[in-house]
Amino acid sequence: MTDAASSPDFSPSFLAAREQADTAAETERSAWEALQGRPDTDREALKAWRQAHQAAGEAQARFAEEVRTWFSRGALD
Repeated sequence: MTDAASSPDFSPSFLAAREQADTAAETERSAWEALQGRPDTDREALKAWRQAHQAAGEAQARFAEEVRTWFSRGALD
């Protein structure tokens, strides 16, 4: 079995989806940190976090699909 971290078989779309998921997760973390300690009435901070949370979920779903595609190709055989 090939080490997944060093495999040269990753497609450009796989790598892009992974990068987008990482970036979206970092944006979500930053928005969450900005929301902490704010009054419950800070709607803009809450809205920013909700949008970042949704975008992170979508990016993670795209990456998960790329992972499924990669595994279905038998890349680890």
